[in-house]
Amino acid sequence: MRPDWLQTRLRPALATLLAIFLVSVTAGSSHFLVAAARADDGSDKGESGGHSGTTAGGGEDGGAGSAGGGGGSEDAGQSAGDGEGENNGGVRGGTANGSGSPGGGLQAGAGGNYSDRAESGEVVVLADRPDILIKARRMGFSLIDERRFASLDLSMLRLKTPAHVDGELGLAMLREAFPHLTADLNSLYAPYSEQSDQVVSLPEPDYARRMIGWSGGEGCGAGFRIGMIDTAPGPSPALSGQKMHVQSFLDSDAPPADSGHGTAIASLLVGHGVAGRATAAGLLPAADLYAAGVFERDGTRSEASAFAIAGALDWMVANHVSVVNISLSGEANSLLAIAAERATARGSVLIAAAGNGGPGGKPAYPAALPDAIAVTAVDQDGHVYAKANEGDYIAFAAPGVRIWVPEPDALGEYLTGTSLAAPFVAGAAALELIAGGPPSAELVRKQLATRAIHLGQPGKNPVYGYGLVQAAHGCGMPVSGQ
Repeated sequence: MRPDWLQTRLRPALATLLAIFLVSVTAGSSHFLVAAARADDGSDKGESGGHSGTTAGGGEDGGAGSAGGGGGSEDAGQSAGDGEGENNGGVRGGTANGSGSPGGGLQAGAGGNYSDRAESGEVVVLADRPDILIKARRMGFSLIDERRFASLDLSMLRLKTPAHVDGELGLAMLREAFPHLTADLNSLYAPYSEQSDQVVSLPEPDYARRMIGWSGGEGCGAGFRIGMIDTAPGPSPALSGQKMHVQSFLDSDAPPADSGHGTAIASLLVGHGVAGRATAAGLLPAADLYAAGVFERDGTRSEASAFAIAGALDWMVANHVSVVNISLSGEANSLLAIAAERATARGSVLIAAAGNGGPGGKPAYPAALPDAIAVTAVDQDGHVYAKANEGDYIAFAAPGVRIWVPEPDALGEYLTGTSLAAPFVAGAAALELIAGGPPSAELVRKQLATRAIHLGQPGKNPVYGYGLVQAAHGCGMPVSGQ
């Protein structure tokens, strides 16, 4: 056994033991970045697409991603669809080579693993016992926010950990002091960034509607309430005059994230035609859109906390919003799971983008929650988007590759990603309810499953779920493109 070989094997082990010793001595002064989300979008101009770290469950996260996202090349566009993404959401990245596998071209987030981030030194606690706050304060915790989500019948505490105690250690302290406590880190979630396709061959702007059999038009959605939890939409010709109800769930001093992603999703849901492109108008242009802005800007990142998303779900239920589109991603969070479960029980159908982490990416939440309907993306030929997540939680496929959306300052552009596919399933779910179906997520799922066009392996499969969603009902007056 060579001494230099022995040293190379021993040094990492010694370093690990030293790190554990230092953490125990300083009572958690080394802040772990835990149980948070990344955008599933690739990296920011050559930076790593993910950072290894410790997950909420204590396991090692295999989160090192590449600048191309999803394990691709650091050079934007070397492989099909491996465009230069935006780390944790935000503005658009660069362009990609349009050749190669289905879904090539510029993509709305090509990232791989999560970067394991949470609000530093914060935990969220289900306040179902009156003594929790009193005892927590005696332990050195301080109250940041106490919120009653009346429509979800939930009370949550947002606590700051004691000095020199990080979130994970603080969470362990609380669980030790309060048996059966429901608590978690204040996980951070990220939007899917969007990137435009700039290739020679592009599909017709209305191909997505034709693929799902959409026959809705002017007047579609009148009297119906549809929601989205995303970045707050900004001014856009496609949204001018539409029935918009926008609510921010940020702290009063938090700067809002760039509005581009939310504007694109809102346009797909309720936008009207722009510059003669009537066939590419929103699915439900006459509906009321309830848009919850949950993302704030933190340096170059856009991020939303589990606390903010729970507040948005409560607002949706309070306003009787039947279908909610959620195009964001992160890791599992126990408080968010409870909020989603109660929102679903109260009649909200949650449609969530499945994630852009690639076939080997870990499940993206909230899409992977049992109460959400997860949507993957396919192109005009029915091929799955190359960077889409796979897993048993995938419920449906919908067009999400090269989707035309209007732009505030231009005619429009083609975008790609699972976040662009989710609105088409949200629209199909809305038609089920408009046609008289009960406000039940499980029944909507079953109805859509019976009509879906099967793709891939027999039965429900981890790539396409039940298959390509189909809109079974007409809506409003059809309009013709010019």
